[in-house]
Amino acid sequence: MKTLELTKIRSIKVFEVELSKPLAPLTDLQGSEAVWLLVTLHGLPVGDVKFSNIIPRLEPDFLVEKIVTELGWNILLHLLEDSLLAQSGYSAHFIPEVTAGEKPERERLVSLLANLQTQEGIEPPCIAWRRSKATWSVTVGVCTRNGAAQLGTCLDALEKVDYPNFEILVIDNAPEDDSTWRVVERYNSPKIRYLIEPRPGVSWARNRAIKEAHGDIIAFADDDARPDSLWLLSLVAALQRPATSLVVGAAYPQEIKNEAQVHCAHNWGHDKGFVRREYSRRVEGFPANPFNTNTYGGAYNLAAWKGVLEKFGGFDVTLGRGTLSGSASDTDLFYRMVREYEAIVYEPTALVKISYPDDFQYLIKHDNLGASGYFAFLTKCFIKEPKNRLAALKMGVNGFFGWYLHRLTKEFSLAELPMLALRLKKLSPEQRILLSSIKGSLSGPRNYFRAVKRAKEIANT
Repeated sequence: MKTLELTKIRSIKVFEVELSKPLAPLTDLQGSEAVWLLVTLHGLPVGDVKFSNIIPRLEPDFLVEKIVTELGWNILLHLLEDSLLAQSGYSAHFIPEVTAGEKPERERLVSLLANLQTQEGIEPPCIAWRRSKATWSVTVGVCTRNGAAQLGTCLDALEKVDYPNFEILVIDNAPEDDSTWRVVERYNSPKIRYLIEPRPGVSWARNRAIKEAHGDIIAFADDDARPDSLWLLSLVAALQRPATSLVVGAAYPQEIKNEAQVHCAHNWGHDKGFVRREYSRRVEGFPANPFNTNTYGGAYNLAAWKGVLEKFGGFDVTLGRGTLSGSASDTDLFYRMVREYEAIVYEPTALVKISYPDDFQYLIKHDNLGASGYFAFLTKCFIKEPKNRLAALKMGVNGFFGWYLHRLTKEFSLAELPMLALRLKKLSPEQRILLSSIKGSLSGPRNYFRAVKRAKEIANT
């Protein structure tokens, strides 16, 4: 069994494995070419394992061996953190004897995990510490537009979130009918509020959530996301680290059943790893590139102090989904915050599971809007920040020629390029996505000017 190469795979079985409980065999693997394991310990992600597979059933002993081999240090670090927290009085939970700097030998880790599986019902220190930080009220903003079909899945997951004081604010953005309201009405929950934001665009909807929020902290999740039960505990604890203004969490696919979803897993940048990182100008050597804030994370999983979001004016209504720019409102917010020495933290234990589109036609449009939005964002920086014009221009040129055209010349020979317009129907979906992205990047600057004009019209109505 080999390490997984996503570009060569057509379908993947996705599983979640909790190490503090006895592992069960993985079955029903027929028809998939690979296995992707999200590995958690005490409910918190410690890593993932991806490998090709043709066996219809995988036994627990094999899984433990595979996990310990690839994630031994991650598991050890989690246990060390638990040990340190226990010494601070957060729990009487049994902690195996683990020494800093100790080599994570395979047999020892397997033994440690076996011991952990006998302690059901005792709260681990990592959870007790997070719970001790849950003293702030939270508003969870779920912005949706014609998303009734998937909204119920998100609300079901949010109702299971473990946090003592939070509300759910559903913002129905320029709805075409009352289908979203009918979904919310089914819950009949005092925790859920429903508001209509008539101005189209996700930034208008998010800004309405910021304005209407009752919580000290505002968290955002997409309408098709499934937040983990420990999601808010992890976000809020991370937000209380020194000088932290905003936290972005991790995203993990719910399923990968066809080539379109494999494309998303390989190209959408959600796989950011399981190491906590800080993005701040206070960090030595940062930022090497001030415009790469699109790599930090996204508004599909973030939390911030309400006062900080208000200070920065929320999300730019000329950017984001539902605008003529196409996307990048979160990229722009991150950029403005980091520019002013605010700290953004990536917290890998704050997890949401997301649904990847399974239709290449949707992906062609999606990646076009993504490229348009990013180049619209660079255009905004070029216009509004004279001191950074050269840097913004350089980023745009490098992004276009160094990324898109480089990929284009790898896909096609120079002799084929003039004939692409005549061969569109014969191109592979991946090639059509690439061409759509190039078209989006070229239209981004013009779309930004159109979006600015449109936002002014909307604001005046």
